[in-house]
Amino acid sequence: MMTTVGIISTAFIILYVIIGIWSARTARKSIDEYLAAGRRIGMLVGGFALYAAFCSAMVYVGLPGMTYSLGLNATWQITLGAALGFGLLYFLLAEPVRRFAQFTLVDYLAARYNHLAIRILVALFICGIFTFAIVPQIIGAGLMIGNTFGVSLRTGEIIFAVVLLLYVSIGGMRAVTFSDAFQGIIMFIPLMVVGLLAIAYFGGITPMIAQAAQNNPKIVEPTLPLVSYLGLVFGIALGQSSAAHIIMRISSAASPPVARTTVVVGVVLAVLMYFLASNILGIAAWAVSPGLSKPDNALWAVMEKIIPQWLFGWIIAGLVAAAISTASAMLMGSVASLVSDIYYRVLNPNASPGELYWRGIVITWALGVAAVLVSLFASQQVSWFVAIQSQALGATFFFPLVLGIWWKRTTTAGAISGMVGGLGSFILFTALKILPLYGPVVPAIIISLCLTVLISLLTQPPPVEVVEACCTKLHQRE
Repeated sequence: MMTTVGIISTAFIILYVIIGIWSARTARKSIDEYLAAGRRIGMLVGGFALYAAFCSAMVYVGLPGMTYSLGLNATWQITLGAALGFGLLYFLLAEPVRRFAQFTLVDYLAARYNHLAIRILVALFICGIFTFAIVPQIIGAGLMIGNTFGVSLRTGEIIFAVVLLLYVSIGGMRAVTFSDAFQGIIMFIPLMVVGLLAIAYFGGITPMIAQAAQNNPKIVEPTLPLVSYLGLVFGIALGQSSAAHIIMRISSAASPPVARTTVVVGVVLAVLMYFLASNILGIAAWAVSPGLSKPDNALWAVMEKIIPQWLFGWIIAGLVAAAISTASAMLMGSVASLVSDIYYRVLNPNASPGELYWRGIVITWALGVAAVLVSLFASQQVSWFVAIQSQALGATFFFPLVLGIWWKRTTTAGAISGMVGGLGSFILFTALKILPLYGPVVPAIIISLCLTVLISLLTQPPPVEVVEACCTKLHQRE
């Protein structure tokens, strides 16, 4: 079995690298090609890529593990947060962001608030949060690679990281987008098949839940306080809708209407995956293998008991696809923040496309190595890392971004206060553990909103000409 599984998994991994090499033909032509894929990505490719970037190793490893350790209520809140996040993206952000025709989240905020401090601050925040966010992808993929090839977790993490860095650094956003679209298909089909096979194995969802509840009655009961569930819902919703790698996906759409339709495709795929497959796998794991010492092995436990051997390779490829799609999108977001937003926009506006391309490669590897070093010593579950990074993004960027688009009175001081106050309070509350698990984001979001609004009202209104120019570009229909 392991030989066949290894061959199939390796074939898919090699294919990802080939896509990166193919995409490198155009990535060197311009910064627009490298960071936004020439803004020619259509609805289906963009939708599958958006879904793939959104789902990540959280779907294969994190959510089954979270269901296994915290029960169904926790993962239902994640699903609700995902749906709400796509709704916010669809109604508030997709079309304005694409109309603005910038590369990155930093570009939008810097143009709207017209201040160098915004550009530098946002770029640094994104790099810090995204480097942290790549860690669970490395852990999740490393876990499956280790189980598949019989190597240690650390060796699996290093193998995955090398593959990830190769095709991201070579191909840029075109490689990331087309590869993510392909990976989205690879992710979607096998996990849905596994979910259906698990249901069939027990003769239906009800018998499966009954068996799981017999082994662990708490799986169908609330295991966290209300503030934790609120933190999961709103942290995921606000964080994913304002995440820099999601904004870059929207920016690469062929047009504003296509950007919005891309969100619809993404939400249907993501919510279906979250609700049906991942929750079912966590329940199935308790039904077939109670008492796992490592909840992140929930999917593997189900596979060993239920899944035909010939399907293993495809599932492993799907997991690697899930991890590589999100990690690559986040790496591109970080690289874009440093290369485009700081080096090109601030330090060297005359830099050639070739110079920017090679600097992007160097930064990609530097950030990737940093993430690997963190992952090698991490002890938390994959779901914890994913939830925390999403909450950090929401507490930092959502209100400065959305209010900047829809409220002309938002000022630079208000935006900076909202970002610093939101992220700072989130880190403080999390470190001090004064609120339950996943709860610190709730006051952090409120603080970010209040600071953004109050400081904006207390400071000088932004220059009319700057605001009007931005708002015209954001809201003028083609």
